[in-house]
Amino acid sequence: MQNVPDNIELLLPCGESLRGFMEQPFIRAADLKRTLRGRGVFLGRNDKADTIPALVCCLLSPREFDDLRECQATREDNPKTMTRTILWNGRRPLLEAIPADLNLAALVVGDYVNYRVIGVPAFVPVDGNPDHVCCEFEIERTDLTRNWAATKSNFRGKLEIQRSATGRSITFVLTHTAGETKDLNCKLVEWLKERFKTNGDVRSECEIETVLFSSFDNERRVGFFLSLIRGLKAAGFESCGTTEFQVCPDEETTLPARLKWMGDGVDDLRFNGRALENTFFIKEKEYHKYLLLHGMEGKFKFECPIARGNCAVVFEFPDYGSSKDSGVEFEVNISGLALEPGHSEVNRTEVKEELLRRINEYKLAQFEKFRLRTGDTAAVEARPVVASQTQLNLDSIGG
Repeated sequence: MQNVPDNIELLLPCGESLRGFMEQPFIRAADLKRTLRGRGVFLGRNDKADTIPALVCCLLSPREFDDLRECQATREDNPKTMTRTILWNGRRPLLEAIPADLNLAALVVGDYVNYRVIGVPAFVPVDGNPDHVCCEFEIERTDLTRNWAATKSNFRGKLEIQRSATGRSITFVLTHTAGETKDLNCKLVEWLKERFKTNGDVRSECEIETVLFSSFDNERRVGFFLSLIRGLKAAGFESCGTTEFQVCPDEETTLPARLKWMGDGVDDLRFNGRALENTFFIKEKEYHKYLLLHGMEGKFKFECPIARGNCAVVFEFPDYGSSKDSGVEFEVNISGLALEPGHSEVNRTEVKEELLRRINEYKLAQFEKFRLRTGDTAAVEARPVVASQTQLNLDSIGG
């Protein structure tokens, strides 16, 4: 969320400062058009490229400046989630295992850190359940490379931890809206893991299980993606088809004749359209072993206790196409949301969080179905896993 600058009450911007202010996303083209018409100025085109130069030339009055400031609409940050699991050895409630000396601000260290934690976040039980806890936090980022009207922004993050029904594992659900909240969430998970080990709640030899690109071979990775696109009906979704997917040719394989063209300098491909699951890349299984599928978007109808509507869900290993990093972690986000009439007043962030919760539960079960395991023939041939992993049983995750 964009913040207004601290000194905005002390000055009336002009020139490039005024241009920078009006270029910010919270100032809409319609707001600038209305300001000009209030002066009796009418332009043939009302894009920002046309209205901003006109206003920079004639300047703003204090009242007009205040009116534009009041036009600021809070931008809805799109939450993205990742999940991690680890075997649990503790017998006390999870809430009691959270260290009392938790200090999130102390985890923000480094010479070039450009954000700070707001307040003193802490873990609280979810719906009164001591084995399901949540810590919500907010950070303020300072970016001095941007103009004076955009140096400070606030972003929210959340870490949920839930103990399985069997009590033999815990699942971390990391929710972030910016790189900084993702970084802080990862640091918090690592800090908790070490403290849990020190306190005996996690055995010293156990490591966190993460859904990585290298957790699958090529064929199983495609199967994993398709299971999420096609199988979410069990979580209250109805698939309306695949609208996008991203894929690279696997350079370590000999491409068949039908894919030979991909070997001529093709690094990454993004397909957009409708019902893309019917393209031969996806539909014909014999091609799956030659492809590095790393992103897919699907459209869904959904119904949950708080709302009904349509949504677009992105499943991806972010930036794999450019980095080719086999240790990249799987993420899910709701890229589009349209609520049905009668539900438009429902908090959209709460709807997204509920949908992501349902998707994550299903995703973990599908991960157990498609992941590589020690002893698999494919596991020997797969690229090495970048992070250490601990094998978990489906019943210990699905709880």
